[in-house]
Amino acid sequence: MKTYWLPSTDLKACNFLHKEPFERWEWWEAVGEPWGGIACEAEGQLQAVWLLAERRVGPLRLWRMPLAVPYAPLLTPHLLPQPGYAKRAPILQALGNFLRKAEWRLQLIAGTLSPVWGYLPPLYQAGVRPGVTGSFVVQTFTPSSALRRKLRQAEGLPVWPIEPARALSLWQANAPRGIRPRFRRQLENLVYGPFPWEILAVGDPPQAVGFFLWGHHRVWYFASAHRPDSHPQAVTKLLATILTKSTQAGKTFDFMGSVLPTIERFFYQFGPTWEYRLVLSTPLLRWLYF
Repeated sequence: MKTYWLPSTDLKACNFLHKEPFERWEWWEAVGEPWGGIACEAEGQLQAVWLLAERRVGPLRLWRMPLAVPYAPLLTPHLLPQPGYAKRAPILQALGNFLRKAEWRLQLIAGTLSPVWGYLPPLYQAGVRPGVTGSFVVQTFTPSSALRRKLRQAEGLPVWPIEPARALSLWQANAPRGIRPRFRRQLENLVYGPFPWEILAVGDPPQAVGFFLWGHHRVWYFASAHRPDSHPQAVTKLLATILTKSTQAGKTFDFMGSVLPTIERFFYQFGPTWEYRLVLSTPLLRWLYF
């Protein structure tokens, strides 16, 4: 299988299956970074493309997953069966072969695969040893007695849809420390884009806000923030509300992962399970970032 970099100008003329909002070309344009994909071709036909942002530093090419996606989408022209190992294996092996030789070509690559592409044998056969990351997910939500007690403390707080500009203003002023400026810019661009956001506030006036993206199979928890003087259970009520709504709609709720101890422990109360995802990277970027 032939594998090569395909810039966005060429990609946008190709037909691929776009199931989630962040798999659409419009999303990647709104992110505001140069982008393209590693294309896999067989017998003159594109079989798959792995979407990544691009940065050029002299002769170096840095292709990596941007901050504003939960994983780097690996798209195909048609829906593949589940688990579809026979169809996915040649694509994964081709990507592995490409990564194994990329640094010789001054190409540095890093990105996370979606859970449906977490098939190890073809990557091992290509000489690639992936890293591992993941995310907490909830498929059915039944609040525990301890969580119900917390929610009773916040019964008087309304949860309501808030306009994007007002929500972004509160979030920008109160976002957790460590949020990168690039992600701040990207979230603002995306929230104003044509994507299925649900933006909720807790309390009136708002004490906390959250940004949730409704996808084909999942609801993605992109960001939230609360004022320093907010009710101690404001964010808990915010997440319990969207968890109830998303799981009742048959969606998996995805917390989009965090290994920060305080955030990780906060998520425990919602009864999530940990979902592993493979990380593909060239050796130098694995040493620098993972």
